[in-house]
Amino acid sequence: MFGFALLAGLASCKGDYDDWGSPQANSQKELAEKVAMTAQPAVSSIDMQTVTGDSVQFVTIGSLAENQTVAYALELQKEDATDSRIVDMDAQGRVAVADIDHASNELYGMNPNERTLVAKVTAYVTCTASDGGAYTTKRELDAFNILIKPALPVIETAYYMVGSFDNWSLTRNEDYKLVNGGGDVYEDPVFTITLMAPADATEMAFKVVPESAFAGGTKVASWDNARACTSSEADGLSGTFSFNNVGTDFKFNIAEGTKKIRISMNMLLGTYSITLISYPDFIYEIGDESVWKVPHPLAAVNDNGLYEGFYYLNGAFKFRPNIDNWLGDFEWNGEGKISENGQSNCPDPGAGFYKINVDLAAMTYSLMEVKSITCVGNHNNWDKADANCHMTYNTELGCWEATLALVNGFKFAINDEWTYSWGGANGQATAYDNLTLNNGKDLDAPEGDGTYLIQLYVSCEGFNKVVLTKK
Repeated sequence: MFGFALLAGLASCKGDYDDWGSPQANSQKELAEKVAMTAQPAVSSIDMQTVTGDSVQFVTIGSLAENQTVAYALELQKEDATDSRIVDMDAQGRVAVADIDHASNELYGMNPNERTLVAKVTAYVTCTASDGGAYTTKRELDAFNILIKPALPVIETAYYMVGSFDNWSLTRNEDYKLVNGGGDVYEDPVFTITLMAPADATEMAFKVVPESAFAGGTKVASWDNARACTSSEADGLSGTFSFNNVGTDFKFNIAEGTKKIRISMNMLLGTYSITLISYPDFIYEIGDESVWKVPHPLAAVNDNGLYEGFYYLNGAFKFRPNIDNWLGDFEWNGEGKISENGQSNCPDPGAGFYKINVDLAAMTYSLMEVKSITCVGNHNNWDKADANCHMTYNTELGCWEATLALVNGFKFAINDEWTYSWGGANGQATAYDNLTLNNGKDLDAPEGDGTYLIQLYVSCEGFNKVVLTKK
């Protein structure tokens, strides 16, 4: 199909390759110049879903003389020539299927679309003379195209659990919807859902279906593309699944004390994990700073018992798991340690504003004093250590304040560093009522350029906000 003849009457490439025999002998060079061989593409397309065997014949070569050997270098290139990968090819012109698949996905991304690879093959022919000397010459074969059909599964934008909790009714229920992070589903193929643990159930069984499975118009609901369990650990909390309803139900026991259940499914790799969450969403600090009257929430950082918050402390304090009672409170148990049967209140760290971290798994706590918060942005050339943009803590109102001339693009940095900073949650430049430490968006001035009274209220994720009053 591509029809070319290569390496016929190969000439010397002595500028690139030196004789391995006597530098004065011409016999090796003469042998190379007399080489007559052909090579041509052996494949025009590869379907990764149906290909069999570990390798494919990439190039077919003619017979070599007894004193000749050939080696290859293969470069696979994007069709627009913007990127390429080097792949091994053996002396018989064969290439591992896994290597082609890997290069194809690296060049075009993890998606199921057909793509064209441009193959550039370089041949190195070595001729050995009767005296043992050798001469190698290099030739580049004409480039040729290969159509690759990936083996990647089709990934939809949403999936739904169907199971024992809804009598296996194959209908869309938004309460059981799994979603990814919102980006390209092949770059971010992990779909998750976090559910409240059912109060009256000790076991859960389910399958997962794509959004296209549901009935609509003349379309009939179908289980054909359901994700079904194909293997699992003894506890049922992790394993693999099929993409075509081959297998069994996902099934696991709900341990006593479980408050939430997080299900994660990698729709590209066909793996899943289930996390039983026994830690609450919040625990609370309470102490002398409020005359032991106001519990301050610390938000869960993850599912492993880590909590974080920012508060003004002035005197002894402790932690408790409930907002409205002292049951199971955590007291001081040595420097940086807490326990449910602690010795006393945690000691006074000195009046100041602190970042508070608690680890209920390790039963430890730590404090980092917030010595300054800077309103930093385009208004001060993003100088995080600008003393003129430092804010002052108002203990009566419980906020950090400053009056500054603002333009669009600003956030709040701690201790003259970018280690921690607040910006708009969910990528929103106007999320004044929902600031986050996690990759927050630069904020806009709500009423355009001008001088504003800035009042920053920070405590924990979900409760941080800024009030901006234009002068």
